[in-house]
Parts: sequence; structure tokens; C-alpha cells
Amino acid sequence: MVTTSPIMTKVYAVTEWLMKLALLNILWLICSLPIITLFPSTNALFATLRANVRGEVNGSLSKTFFHLFKWEFGSSYRIGLFMLFIGFILYVHLQFALTGDTSVFLIYRYVVYMFILLFVVALMYVYPVAVHITMPAYKAAAMALFLGIRHIFWTLTALVTMCIILFLLYQFQAFVLLFSGSVIAGLMTSIAHLLFERSENKQIIQ
Repeated sequence: MVTTSPIMTKVYAVTEWLMKLALLNILWLICSLPIITLFPSTNALFATLRANVRGEVNGSLSKTFFHLFKWEFGSSYRIGLFMLFIGFILYVHLQFALTGDTSVFLIYRYVVYMFILLFVVALMYVYPVAVHITMPAYKAAAMALFLGIRHIFWTLTALVTMCIILFLLYQFQAFVLLFSGSVIAGLMTSIAHLLFERSENKQIIQ
């Protein structure tokens, strides 16, 4: 009887997970090629990762991805366009804040920086929230921001990890095609899944 060592089991699990991330990243890039489908593609990426983490994938990952891509095609634009609009507003304010050198403009600039930081926090969690709970775009963004601030340790951990991932991708650019989006999406999906599970378990206990 052949037995597998715990180390080889872990190596196999990591290799399998990396292969899944590579496949999903390629699918995400292909479906995002017409830039107008970036939002449905990104939504399908997060939704597929969530299904995989929860053990809800029926069939292959690619089949699940394309099913979710088509199923939530229209609704995915709501959250995407909402966040794009907020980002554009902040960009306009930042450009205006940079035009002056007075103390008023300096205060204004720091206020804009603060809102940009909050926007980044909301952006980190908004897709994991949107694929987990069906709600209007503004509520999903508000919940994402609340989740990011409430669990600031995990938010900071995610930010540091993202910086490391981006640095590694910059150093080894051959891997951009395989892991540019799926690794970050997988990171945020795993963190959000952990936080949602803790919240649900607390509600059950109470």
C-alpha cells in the first residue's frame, strides 16, 4: 500500500490551488479583453473563487466561471459603474486640490487623501461582499467599507500582502499572465470568507 507523506500532500494541495488560480486568471483576462466586459469578468472571478472556497463548484472551474459570467452579466455593472463613478469624483477633487498652495487647499488635499484611502478599503472588499449578499451597489460599498474598518488588522494584512504580490509580479513579469488578478482576488475572497464565517457563527451562538 502506497502512503503519501503530509509534506507531499501539502505540496499537492498548493500546486492544485496555483493551477486553479492560473486558470481563473487566464479566463478573467480573456473575458476582460473587450474592456467593456471587465466588470462581469471580475464579478465572475470573485464569485467562482467564493464558490470554490465554500465547496460549491459543480463541475469544472471554467464551467462555473462562464455560468456566473453570463448569469450575473447585467447586475455586475451596477457595482462596477458605481465604484467607477466614486473613483472619478475623487480623481476630480484630487486634481482640483493639487492646484492651490494655500492652507485651505492643503487641508482640502488631506481630506481628499482620507476619502481616497476609504475608497481603497471599500474597493478591497466590495466584490467579495457583492457576490456574497445581493444588495444595491451603494449598500454593498458601505458594507465593504464597514467590514474593512471593523477588521482593520485583516485589512492591513491584505494591503501588505498585496504590495508583496505586486512587487513579486513586477520582478517576475512572466507570471503576470497567470496570477495578476486571481491571486489578489483569491486573497480577498479568503479573508472575506473567514470574516463572514466568524460573523455567522457569532449569530448562531447568540
